[in-house]
Amino acid sequence: MKRIVLIVTIFVAIAAVAQPSGPPPHDALPAYLNLTADQKVAWETAHKEFAAEMKAAHERLDQKLTAVLTPEQKAKFDGFQAAMKAIRGDRPGPPPPMQR
Repeated sequence: MKRIVLIVTIFVAIAAVAQPSGPPPHDALPAYLNLTADQKVAWETAHKEFAAEMKAAHERLDQKLTAVLTPEQKAKFDGFQAAMKAIRGDRPGPPPPMQR
């Protein structure tokens, strides 16, 4: 358990130091495309539906993965997921690349 806490702490520290600029604002492409109001609504709806589908798929995958783990492996897996969540914050997707 101490190792898990140490690993999570290290991941959080690395995340605090390596803060990339990130992707452009979410509304940059619709603005660039000059979408109409109706197109913007459809655009946002499509994004929200996709995000909900991906979240559900990730939850199903996590359930399948954790079903095959021992309690010790599950604790490590949970620690790893907590570290990745701390690095990502509210952003979806993989963590940002490490900067040198």
